[in-house]
Amino acid sequence: LDLADDTLVIFTSDNGGYIDYGPRFQHISSNGIFYPVILADGKVAGTWKRTFRGPRAIIETTALGKLPELEEAAASFASFWEKTPELS
Repeated sequence: LDLADDTLVIFTSDNGGYIDYGPRFQHISSNGIFYPVILADGKVAGTWKRTFRGPRAIIETTALGKLPELEEAAASFASFWEKTPELS
């Protein structure tokens, strides 16, 4: 499981193999900005956003299913920034 940036989605000419374009998945904002994606087994499994507040890294996710590895990925991300993870 990876908390990835949008380059995988943007720079892949045929991203149908990465993204399930079901009605619940919103990976582009109304003004055309790509949200950072969550990758699981090479497929986009949701989106995420981070906010730093003091010593905390707040990571908000919109997952397309249960992702038990998400807590570990969030902890790894927060550790890089020397922050305490808070997953919401």
